[in-house]
Amino acid sequence: MAEIVLKVYLAVDNKIEEVPCVATASAEDICILLCRKLGIGTVARHLFALRIHGKQVFLMQSASFTEKVKEYDLRIRFKVASTKKLKKIDIKAYDYYFHQARNDVLENKIPDLVYEKYRKEVVGLGITDMYRVMLEKEILQETVENDYKKYIPKEVLKRHAFFVKKPIHEYLSRMKKVGHDAWFVKAEYLRQLELMVPEYLAEDYKAVTEEDGVISSLIVRVSPFATEPGIKYCLETKKDKWHCICALEDLGFISLRKDGTNMLSFVSLVDGYYRLSVKWTFNICKDVITPSLLKLYTMKCHGPVGGEFSYAKLEEKRGNTPGCFILRESDSKYNIYYIDVCVKDRQQLMTAYSKEDGVIFLGECLPPSENEKSPLLLCQRDNLTGEALTDSSTIENLHSHPRLINSKDLQIYKVAVSNLSSTPLLNLSSTLPENLSSISNHFDNESVTTLVSYTFPPEESGNLTDVSECKVSHMGLDFLGPIGKTQSGARCQAWASPTPLHRVDPKYTDEKFSDFSKEKAKNYCRNPSRDPTGPWCYTMTPDNIYETCGVPLCIYTECRVTGPGMEYGGGVKKTTTGKKCLRWNKKRPKVRIDDEVVSREEFHKSLFPDESASYGKKNCRNPDSDPGGPWCFVEGSNKKEVEKEYCDVAFCQLEVCTVLTTNNTVYSHYSAFSESLTNFTFGIKLWHPDDYLAANARLVLSLFPLPLTANQIDTLGIGLEISIDNAKAGLTAGSTDKVEYETTFENLKSYAFTYYTLTWWHNVITLFKEGHKAPIFMADYKGKGTLMGYKMNKFRYYAAQGTNVVWSFPYCDDSDHCDVHTTTGVEFQRYFALPETSIGYDLNFHVRAAHSAYIKLAVSPVIEYPSIKVMIHRIDNYTRIEYQEHQKSSVSILHDTLSENLLNYWMWHEFTLSIFMGELQLYIRRDTGTYAILMISHNVFKKMRWFSPGSENCVAHWTFSCLPPANAIPSPAYPPECALNKKEPDYNGTQDLTSFGLPCLPWAGNGLLPNKEVDELFETRTDKYGAWNYCRDPSNKLQGTFCYTLSQSSERIDNPVKKEYCHIRQCKSAECKVAGTGNDYIGKETTTRSNRTCQRWISPFKLKMLDQLTLNTSARHSQARSLDSIALPDGLYSEARLVKHLLELHELLEIMKCEDKWKCLQKIYGFGKHLAVRGVANNSIHIDYGINERNAVTVWEHNDTLVNNTESIVINSTQIEITTHREDNITITQINSQNNSEINYVHATNLSDPSQYLNASLKAPHQEEVAILAHSRNDQKFMEIGEEEESKTSKYEYQYIHKIDPKYLNETLYADMDLKKIKNYCRNPSRDLAGSWCYTEDPAVPIDLCNVRDCDKPEECTIFLAGDGKGRKLYVLPQWKEEGLHGGLRFSVKQWNPDLVTGLAFDLLPLTGTVSIRLEIGANENERIILYYDSGIIKEKSMPHILSSGKWDSFWLQMGMGQIVLGYEGVPTPFFEWTHPNASDAIDPIYLMMSTITGYPLGISLKCDECHTEITNTKLWSKIFPIGLWKEEQPYHRNLMLHIRGNGDVLIPLYLMPTSEEYYSIEITDRGSMCYFYKHAFGVGRPVNVSYTHNFSIKDTNWTTIEISFTEYHFNITSNGQLLMTYTSEKPMLFYWFSVGTENGWITWAANCDPLDIDGDPLDGGWSKWSSWVCTVSCGGGTGYRTRTCSNPRPNIFGRLCEGSPTSTGVCNEFECGDVDPETMEVVRVHLRTNYTSLTTREGKSVIIENIPTLLGRLSKESPNAYYEWTLNGIFVDPKPGRIQFVDDNIVIKKSKPSDSGVYVCMFFRINKQRLVFHVVSLAVIPKKNQINTRATREATLSSNAVVLGYIYTGLKQKWLLNGATYIDYGTTTLAAVSNEYLSPLNESHSGEWKCVIQQSDLGFSWKNFAQSGTYLFPDIKAMSHTVMKLV
Repeated sequence: MAEIVLKVYLAVDNKIEEVPCVATASAEDICILLCRKLGIGTVARHLFALRIHGKQVFLMQSASFTEKVKEYDLRIRFKVASTKKLKKIDIKAYDYYFHQARNDVLENKIPDLVYEKYRKEVVGLGITDMYRVMLEKEILQETVENDYKKYIPKEVLKRHAFFVKKPIHEYLSRMKKVGHDAWFVKAEYLRQLELMVPEYLAEDYKAVTEEDGVISSLIVRVSPFATEPGIKYCLETKKDKWHCICALEDLGFISLRKDGTNMLSFVSLVDGYYRLSVKWTFNICKDVITPSLLKLYTMKCHGPVGGEFSYAKLEEKRGNTPGCFILRESDSKYNIYYIDVCVKDRQQLMTAYSKEDGVIFLGECLPPSENEKSPLLLCQRDNLTGEALTDSSTIENLHSHPRLINSKDLQIYKVAVSNLSSTPLLNLSSTLPENLSSISNHFDNESVTTLVSYTFPPEESGNLTDVSECKVSHMGLDFLGPIGKTQSGARCQAWASPTPLHRVDPKYTDEKFSDFSKEKAKNYCRNPSRDPTGPWCYTMTPDNIYETCGVPLCIYTECRVTGPGMEYGGGVKKTTTGKKCLRWNKKRPKVRIDDEVVSREEFHKSLFPDESASYGKKNCRNPDSDPGGPWCFVEGSNKKEVEKEYCDVAFCQLEVCTVLTTNNTVYSHYSAFSESLTNFTFGIKLWHPDDYLAANARLVLSLFPLPLTANQIDTLGIGLEISIDNAKAGLTAGSTDKVEYETTFENLKSYAFTYYTLTWWHNVITLFKEGHKAPIFMADYKGKGTLMGYKMNKFRYYAAQGTNVVWSFPYCDDSDHCDVHTTTGVEFQRYFALPETSIGYDLNFHVRAAHSAYIKLAVSPVIEYPSIKVMIHRIDNYTRIEYQEHQKSSVSILHDTLSENLLNYWMWHEFTLSIFMGELQLYIRRDTGTYAILMISHNVFKKMRWFSPGSENCVAHWTFSCLPPANAIPSPAYPPECALNKKEPDYNGTQDLTSFGLPCLPWAGNGLLPNKEVDELFETRTDKYGAWNYCRDPSNKLQGTFCYTLSQSSERIDNPVKKEYCHIRQCKSAECKVAGTGNDYIGKETTTRSNRTCQRWISPFKLKMLDQLTLNTSARHSQARSLDSIALPDGLYSEARLVKHLLELHELLEIMKCEDKWKCLQKIYGFGKHLAVRGVANNSIHIDYGINERNAVTVWEHNDTLVNNTESIVINSTQIEITTHREDNITITQINSQNNSEINYVHATNLSDPSQYLNASLKAPHQEEVAILAHSRNDQKFMEIGEEEESKTSKYEYQYIHKIDPKYLNETLYADMDLKKIKNYCRNPSRDLAGSWCYTEDPAVPIDLCNVRDCDKPEECTIFLAGDGKGRKLYVLPQWKEEGLHGGLRFSVKQWNPDLVTGLAFDLLPLTGTVSIRLEIGANENERIILYYDSGIIKEKSMPHILSSGKWDSFWLQMGMGQIVLGYEGVPTPFFEWTHPNASDAIDPIYLMMSTITGYPLGISLKCDECHTEITNTKLWSKIFPIGLWKEEQPYHRNLMLHIRGNGDVLIPLYLMPTSEEYYSIEITDRGSMCYFYKHAFGVGRPVNVSYTHNFSIKDTNWTTIEISFTEYHFNITSNGQLLMTYTSEKPMLFYWFSVGTENGWITWAANCDPLDIDGDPLDGGWSKWSSWVCTVSCGGGTGYRTRTCSNPRPNIFGRLCEGSPTSTGVCNEFECGDVDPETMEVVRVHLRTNYTSLTTREGKSVIIENIPTLLGRLSKESPNAYYEWTLNGIFVDPKPGRIQFVDDNIVIKKSKPSDSGVYVCMFFRINKQRLVFHVVSLAVIPKKNQINTRATREATLSSNAVVLGYIYTGLKQKWLLNGATYIDYGTTTLAAVSNEYLSPLNESHSGEWKCVIQQSDLGFSWKNFAQSGTYLFPDIKAMSHTVMKLV
């Protein structure tokens, strides 16, 4: 046959390969060729096969090709157990599998994937695929979104187009923020697909079967990884019911009778799976061979395998016998084969290699074996089914020989079928249900015969659910059924029979019966003895005293009704971890429980609901009454051991709002409900039936969610407790009388909920039981004199407890309601079921907490271990996962991560805790997206099914799976919910917790609080009740608000209540500013930073005019009020004030934007009013004009005489010339007669238009007093007002010092939105960058800045940016380049003026070169992030409104070599990152420039401990700095320190306010020889001082320090103590801001900190010592963290930061409680190394050996049960009356003796009996006379008395001095060995004064003149023996 060309369709990118094919080529050859082309290895290529294009028919590997069929698909046909395994085997094959699956989804080629059912999931797959394409092909999101139809199946698009479009953008954006790579995305795609279609790649074939002549169509499926893997079938009419034929490993062989395409396809599939999962060398059908395997087998060649496999086999099978060899195919390269030979030694190998004709002897060849564990078993399941494969302990029971099937059982026969040809059939009647006695596999008229053996399980037993006939626990303690016969049929005796046949044991009292009465129990089977076998009774048979009744376990086959589920008899076969259950009917010799291995006997059949351990088979059961629920044995990690694991068995009755409570003394978990409610319905049931007799459920209704006991709730009078058990119920707390119980039975059942309703009204509470008309009880509760009475019928919270009681609470299933939970401890009192999803478990919760929030995960709510705690902390910002496997095991930290800003009491945060398989993920949702906090894998996560919230020593509020309701959202920090200053005066808000997060007790709470003290704080009882439990300062001591709270310290058990301060939030926009410019500030600050008082913005006169205008305007529309009823203010005004008021009237008209000023004036004054100008001389002149609607009338009056048309009037030597041209046009001129000078007083023209009058230019004489008098409408006379009455009108007077710019008299410029409210408060109508300011009352200072700070960031670390930052290069700090959580530039940005939006730009520059990187944040009008590389855009991302107006946005930016990573503060995952594609071309950033994109201002806040060094070569002031840059916060900084180097002129502007046109500046020119001080005003600079500097210069090679210091009137510039300039000003100079620039060169500078080392060699950083532990407990072992800093040394600018984490976590404070803290012991050690006392005295003198009171006090406080003792030379010191006494822990020695000499040691005896030396004193007593008198030739012994020192210190030296000279020096020695000096024989040279000196020279000290000092500084450790010896 001629060569043909095959067209093969590939899955990757839908490529088509044309493959030339010769006649001898097989399908396997083509697969190998294509796999090589795709880069798929020699192992994974066995998974591939060719499929006829357009059909579901595969070619067997040996098939050849014809001209008929030329088009094929290359597909992965054989499925690997998991995609993770496939990825590990061959990454290319894994990628191909992904693309194949993707194509099958898009082309609707997966039958089980029903789009209508999985529409959302399929769309999710499409979105995932879109994200994958974005990552792999670097396509923009918008582009992919536009092509969304490429990624969604057409069928879905047809039916759900609208649904599809909506989520794409949202979810793609979320995915981008999470930032996974493409491989992760592919894995998630395949994982989701596997969940939807677990049998993907299963192949179906049609077949027929015949039964009694009836032909039925079947579907045969091969699915090796299904729930029941292997070959199975179903009827075409019942596709939901599959029957298993056999597992693949159970196949024997396949024989073909007739060839055919479909048949060969089926057989090649089965053969392939058998070959790849059971025996790789074996073709199960001799007609379907694999050519490559046949070739390998013929060659005795292994493969493809690696060398490891080969070496292991040679060692295992032949012990590396020389000459043995293995031939193997390469596992990495095609057509490569290896021979692995065992040689005698290496010499033999080298000899053969070195000789040209060298040979290696080949002996025995090890061929491949059928049973070996080959890497080619690609499709072998991880956990094979079948007893022999899942239970290794049963392998020994298997037969060693093959199992044979009798040939008589196999019948081959033919059946006639219409429209079908005769086909041989295989009789499987023994394996099929009765209605299917035979089966024929029909494949287009081909058949297959398979040797199998299979048996169906028997029919399942029916349910037994009548609890009157069965029990729900083994002991049946709650059984109430009327069974009165024993197991043998004997009749039961009555329990309370007066004449019993058998005596009833008296210990069986009423309360031990489920009826709680022997009489009610009658003669029914009960279990008062807790017999493990269940209910029993005394019999009526004389020879049979008692017998068990054999009450069977109930049987529920679909679910469980109780928590333990002993009644469950269903078919769940897997545990929570996915492991398969082992059989029950055998002994388990090795069962691992916790850390122990125990033996378990086979469980008795009565412990199973089906009464047969064998019938239970491998199903989940609970034969040992485990409270956790049904379980089973599974294989352990050690194959010889088994383990116990719980199963997922659903509850039959699981209410929506089900929660399980535990039993505690303190209520620490509350739920809120509406205080308007007066009734409450709830359901309760028991988790464990055996708790029936002791069960108790308690419910609390409370006014407060406080951690209190029932007694404390009762004492405080704040709530009620209702108690319910199975015999009684009652009101146990809050009752007005003593507690009384009402008898009631069967209240808590384990198999069903019992529902109750509580109602309360007018201090009466009633409890009803569902189905009962009469209440269980009705009781009065406290009212009068309690808070319950104050808040009549209004409870706000409920809490519950009980012995493993399951509750069904109201409201949580209401879609309009969201339960808000409050926790105050970590008792974990309520357990909720983890919400289950289609792929795992997801818990969505919102929390706001003071400083901690814990989620405990449990396998069961009643099982303590294994325990997982997810711990979120605010104090140390660590999120930890703690794990404790069992009670005896230690707590281990599985994971911890540093994540900032996760908790805030005043803000809800949303989290999602997700568990999928063995991975736990914790996410937080922020405004910017969802971010991963941690991801961790551990097998224990698979077991977790329940959760419980808690909070350690603080208040936390929670919601689960719903949004917090509006009433649970805390009020923002605005009055009254905030404090106006730190003293918190008059706070009247609702904060009810302390600064430590502890809840406040109510002020009116009785009993617990110090009532007398509290009563004195409040004036009335109403005030005390009204204060509720809110933070208050009723004492008005201005020390802050406080409240009383319950102490969490164990030291205060006797008095648990303590007073704590609250630390109220400071008001935002009241005492601080939110907007950068502070135009939101509404506080009442009236003092400037320089302590000046602010001037009013607007006078009372103007305010009155505005009021009048407002009133008149409204009156114009009201008939009830006429315009002329509005009068001017009454009062006297001086001439100057007249002028001011006239001007103010003009300004008012301007403010009101009056076009017709005459009409506006009419609005102000009304009609018919009079204006009079009165002189205050003896005679008066009045100018009175009336205004009416028609015209103006001028009336003149002199001494009450009407004067008209008068030319002049002279009064008291003052000539008043009045000229009247017309009646409505006058000129008033005043002439002073004394100096004859004319001064214009009023010039008014055309009074009919008063606007002319208001526009008059006025100059007021100082000699005359003029007043304006306005009369009421009906006044006819002018009143004369004297000087004495002027004070009465002062409310309208205000002396203005500085003229207010009229443009500021616009209420829209103020946050108050009302000019009447601004008074003289600090405001910023000019929108200056500095913030709030005011005009001052100081004539010398027109305006000044106020000390209104930013609410969140310190001003000292905030820089203003405005415009291009070119010419200002910062050195990049080493930590800005570091990766990881602690690396990067940390900065916050705020749109400084909320009305002017801009973006931030960073330019990164290398040390040399022109290439730069520019990152723009908030580009394109704050819509995008754009990254430029060498001026070209290389990456951009859409992020609308990334920079907020009015709040800080915090980021971190890592700028490593060729890498930019940007993220949000507190979120470890970046949202923008870029890496240079070619690392060798990447630049290393050395410099950083900061700019704003549009020139509008930004505020950027930086870390205060990072000193910046800047290179400047510009005089553009694009960066403005605070004078106090990097310093601690204070109102007014008076000095500025600059370090400068360079060659340019230095320019330093100094600003009062940055945008002011008036400022000062310093200019240092000619490299420092000239210094100028300028004052600038409106663009012009005027030098006010010039200084010539001598011996001073600024150099470019080293730093020059310049210090600028100033007061308001004095200004100095110094450098290293040299005065460069001094200046004294006549007017105050105020500076708060500065900048630095240069001309004619460049400068490098740093301000208020040491500049960076930019000259030296690179210096890498080193770690400091670890800090002390911050621990969760003070003793007994807890978890905590410690920190260190990269400061030993700090790295320089070219150095690297320290490697590793600055924080360490682990176990801490492991010492025993009550013992000394290890830190204190370290203090003791330091004390001994740094303090030593050596005393010298003369015999007979007194001496005091003092203790260390501070150290002893610390030791005694930590360990109160310990004690201390003094020793002298190792012997305890005892007091001696009159001479040695103990006084205040000191030793007082009177009349000292030489025997008192030696070393005194104070030892602390710890509780563990160990001794701790903490103080050492040496004493030398100089004797008065010779101590030793002896003769020559005799012997003498001198004692050092210093042996004790050798037990305290090491490295001691000893020497003896005789008469001051060294007699003998032992050097470093052991003191015990040289404690005595033996002198023999003595001679005259031994006479004199002997001294023994002990030294510790390693510490660098030595006593030089011992005798002159009695006290020596440690560590000169010196002890002395002072002896005088004389020879006679």
